[in-house]
Formats: sequence, C-alpha cells, structure tokens
Amino acid sequence: MLRSRRGKRREGGQILVLFEMMLIIVLGFVALVVDIGFLRNDKQILVNTVDAAALAGGSQMPVSGSADATTANQLIAYTISRDFPGLTSSNYTITYKCLIGADETGPLISRDIPAVCDPHFSLGHTPIATDFKGAGPTRVSNCDPFAGDTCNTVVVAAAATTQYAIAPVMSVYSGSTGTISAASCKGPCGAPPVGPVDVVIILDRTLSMSDADIANVQLGAKTVLSVYDPNIQRVALGTIGPSQVSGSNPATANCPSNTSSWKGKPVLGVGNSSATDINYFGPAPTDLARWVPVGFTGLDTGTPAVKYSEAYSTAGVVNTSSTVYKAISCVVSFTQGTNLDTPVREAGYYLHTYGRPGVKKGIILETDGTPQAGDGSAHYTCDQANAAATAVKAMSDGILIYTIGYGVSGATCPTTSGGGNANSHETSTWSGKATTTLLSKMASDPSKFYNSPGSSAVAAAFLSAATSLAGGGSHLIQLYPSPIVTSAGGAVSSITITGQYFSGATSVRVGVALATFTVNGDSTITASVPAGAHGSIVDVTVTTPGGISPITAGSKYTYP
Repeated sequence: MLRSRRGKRREGGQILVLFEMMLIIVLGFVALVVDIGFLRNDKQILVNTVDAAALAGGSQMPVSGSADATTANQLIAYTISRDFPGLTSSNYTITYKCLIGADETGPLISRDIPAVCDPHFSLGHTPIATDFKGAGPTRVSNCDPFAGDTCNTVVVAAAATTQYAIAPVMSVYSGSTGTISAASCKGPCGAPPVGPVDVVIILDRTLSMSDADIANVQLGAKTVLSVYDPNIQRVALGTIGPSQVSGSNPATANCPSNTSSWKGKPVLGVGNSSATDINYFGPAPTDLARWVPVGFTGLDTGTPAVKYSEAYSTAGVVNTSSTVYKAISCVVSFTQGTNLDTPVREAGYYLHTYGRPGVKKGIILETDGTPQAGDGSAHYTCDQANAAATAVKAMSDGILIYTIGYGVSGATCPTTSGGGNANSHETSTWSGKATTTLLSKMASDPSKFYNSPGSSAVAAAFLSAATSLAGGGSHLIQLYPSPIVTSAGGAVSSITITGQYFSGATSVRVGVALATFTVNGDSTITASVPAGAHGSIVDVTVTTPGGISPITAGSKYTYP
C-alpha cells in the first residue's frame, strides 16, 4: 500500500510537470495571437497616421525656405501627436523631394524646373536630368527647403514599438512595426491638371511693383498657361488698377510705349493711359473691360462661347502669339493706389456672367501691397476689399479665391486717421491690421493664401493655386512604383521583357538565376538567357528601387 501511494505521488508530479509545459505552450500560442494582433493593430494605426501626416504636410506644398518648411513640419508633428500619441520625434523623419514629370527621353527639366520645384541649393548646381531618378511618368530628386530649395513633395517615415502583454512570459517583450513611409505632393506632380475650370488671374500693376516684380508675376501667369490645357481650362486676365482701352474694345489698344517687347503693337492694353485711370471703379459691370481686359481664352466649345478662341498653350508649350500671352507681356506698373475692391468684384461678375455652368470657377489675385489711400475713397480700404471677396465667395457659382501676397510682409491696412496711409473710410475693425491678415481672410480658406513667396517662388505659388483649383490638391503618391512584367519571351540566347516601370532596374532573374540585361526604356528590358532545362517554365522578375515585380501569368518564361 505504501509503495502504491508513492507511485501515485510520482505520477501526480509528472502530470504537474506536463501541465506546466502545456501551459507554457498554450500561453505561447495565446501570446502569438493576442500580441501579434496588438502589433498588427498598431501597424495599421501607424499606416493611417503616416498617411494623414504626409497629406497634412502636402497641403503646405510647395515649400520654399526654412519658414515654409517649419510650418509644414509643425503641422506634420501635430497630426502625428494627435493620431498616434506617444510617438516621439525620434521615431519619425520628415524629408522633402522635388517631383517632376518625365517622357520617354527623361525628365522635362525645361517645363517643371523651376516652376514646379527647384532643388539647386541642395544639389549644388542647376538641376540636370541625371539628378532625377524614378520610373513611369515622374522623376524625383532630393530637395532641402531649409537650404533655400523649393520643394513640392514631402515624405514622412515612422516606426513604432508595441509592448507585448503576454509574450513576456516567454521573454519576448516587444515587437516593431517596421518603418512605414508615405509621400504627398501638391500641384502638377508630374502631370497636368485635368479638371475643367474657369479662372481670372489678377495681376498688380501699381507703381510699387518694380520691373523685376512685374517680370516675376508675368512668369507666374505664363506658368499657369503652360500647365493648363486650352481644351479644358479657360483663362481670363484682370489687373490692379484698370487697363487702357481704345473706345470700348481693349483688344485694339496698344501696349505701353515703355514695354520694349510689344511696344506699340495692337494687343490688349494693360498699361498706362492717363493718371485718371485709377478712378474707374463703378459697380460691375461698369468698366468691366478695363478691369478684365482679356476675356476667357481657350478652345473648348462649351456655352457660353469663349471670348478668344485660341490655344494659349500646346502640350505645355506656351503660345506666344495668343492674345492672353501678349497681354500678360504688356503689363507694366503705372497706376497709383492699390484698389483690391473693384477688380475682385469685376472678376466675380465676369465669372458669374460668362463662366460655364457647373464648372469650377476661381480667382487668383496677386498683389504686393495693402489697399492705399489713393484718392481717399472707400475702394482703397481693407474693409471694402474684404467685403468684395466675401460677396464673390457667397455667389451661387462657388467661386474660389486664391491670394498671393508678394512682398507684403510688414504692410498694414490704412488707419482711420493720422498721417501716412490714412483713409477716413477705413473701419476700426481693419484700421492698421496686417495685410497678411486681410489676404488670408479674402482667400477661400487660409491654405489658399500664399504669404510673401520669394522672387524665385512666385511662379510656384501661381502654379500651386492653378493646379489646386483644377483638382491638383495634396494627395498621396508613390515616389518609385514597383516594376511589373507583362510578358517575357524571345530567341534562344536573349529574352525581351516588357512591362512597366523598369527604369533604374538593378537586377533581372530568370527563375532563380541572375541574368545580364540592358534597360531599353521604362517598358522594355533585353536580358540574356541563363542555363535551363528545355521546356521548363520559370518566372522572370525585375528588381528596381521600387521593389521586385510580382509573379503573374505574364511573367512566365518557357525555355526553348
């Protein structure tokens, strides 16, 4: 009996050991399920956070200089702290890129640089084609706004650590999500905007605009022409202050005599006529031709018909013979006093009356100063400028207003009394307020106000506004798309591989064997045939900086 009881005790001890071992295994499986579930959940949240942060930063593109980049970085940091609390700045990075378009021969430097972005400070030289890498319709280079570059793309990369709840019993305490990255671009981003729009571009031609300033805003307006398609987007030109006309037809007026390129030519007059031209500010449509001297230009056949049925550009190349191009070239500084009230009201009236029904409409207003006293009328006040913008934005057309404050830093609204820029018609609400506050308020929302872009960034501001209006807002992009093989076949000694995104390929495999290869273009590679058994079927894969091509029915190759 004693021996029997001892045997049972020994068996009970063995069962306890087995139970403990099984418990550890079970806990291990539980930990695998529960903790990996936590890790996957954290990874998905991080993916969403990084996407949101990139889009938030992308909304500020293009950035030019440290001030712009700091604002974008702060917005990204705020988004991350809100969506993934506890993720510190040491866990994520923010970098900037310059993304441009490409054709079969390579990057279109002449079209996109520096209008879209300009990375020459970080590159140390004027950008050339080989500075840009990528595949498909775009190419990308490094860009550093803190060095002075203008960049149109932001990349956010982050990694997080998940603390395990159960796995520590197996001495496994945490897991990593791995690095998650997202890129966001705003503007053309390698392709022209495709949304139909009707837009009035208003250029400041007051005396405070120097010849260099005029040249910069002319470039900005012409850049809009280069990125828009006359078959889709209509463009009209407005001015601050009113333009010269001949009778009732501004198209017959001559360019100002001090405009060397177009001196005396019979194109739309947007220059000086007499000192009294600043006083044309009757309610719309009074003197509409003076404030919007170039009506809608384009090739679309929508209703109502365009004023000038002309191609202002073709495939990104501006038509220098078009009426709107020549009128932009005619712009010179002349009038005294900055009246932002009348041109906005007249442009709004023009869009409402002559714009296409159901088509997005917008105003791109550039000015280098605050409303000035001029003749002392209410038209030269911030109160009336804001009222004009408010009235236009309230129209049934849903008109969007973009404002570009060119060199307005430090400028203020007129004061109600006193010397200097005083105007008794100004209200106490706006008296002495910063011009940047006015222009931000006049814009449809603060993101549509471009605050004091530098001379080299003025064209980018125009372009950003134009593309945003046509649906080119901030959006996620793939900087380097993964290659795709759609077919592989050929002779005994070589294979012709067709597909997409082959530029920059680093290796080609036929089965598991590496093959020597030549990239003939973004869609074709010629590769040697490694040794293989007759009739055997293998997969052909291409590796680029964008990844490894997936295995598909089209990637099969049969050895001859």
